Amino acid sequence: MAERRLTREIAEQFLADDETVDMMGFTVIDDAAAEVLSKYDGKMLALPSLASLSDAAAASLGRVFYLTLGLETLSSKQALLLTNNNYYENPLDNITDRFEDPIGLQYRSIAYRSFPYLEELESDVAQVLGNSRADLCLDGLASLSDAAMESLSKHGNDLSLGGLTSLSDAAAENLSKHEGYLGLTG
Repeated sequence: MAERRLTREIAEQFLADDETVDMMGFTVIDDAAAEVLSKYDGKMLALPSLASLSDAAAASLGRVFYLTLGLETLSSKQALLLTNNNYYENPLDNITDRFEDPIGLQYRSIAYRSFPYLEELESDVAQVLGNSRADLCLDGLASLSDAAMESLSKHGNDLSLGGLTSLSDAAAENLSKHEGYLGLTG
């Protein structure tokens, strides 16, 4: 696939009117474009053709509510940056707030992260994702190590592993401890 770069100018055009820019084919994103897109408040920011991104772009995109990225690999640092947002549902007023949770009240995250083309998940990345508060869709994974499954089983929000085709006994045991929604449709 030929490189198609998402620039700051294109991102600004998308922010002004998200119906005028087709985001599907971009394979590379400039850091400045990711910073602009961090202000997107639409339903879903989908960049399914994105092959890679810098840590700076991951930090910016991590501020988007609902995000789908077509990455085939993900480092633990990028996983942390992409899932470490501060969007929570405040149970006191039923209003979606963005704030720091300095005393660990454990409000329910409303962020959603989908990595449909992620085919492998290293144990350190699984540990970061397992500790995140974002709802996760990892349907591109056909298999997971027992260590990765143990980390993901600790994830307290929605978790979709729809691409899994088999589970070891240890993995099944770990997943039985998951407390949120668990999607296993593979």
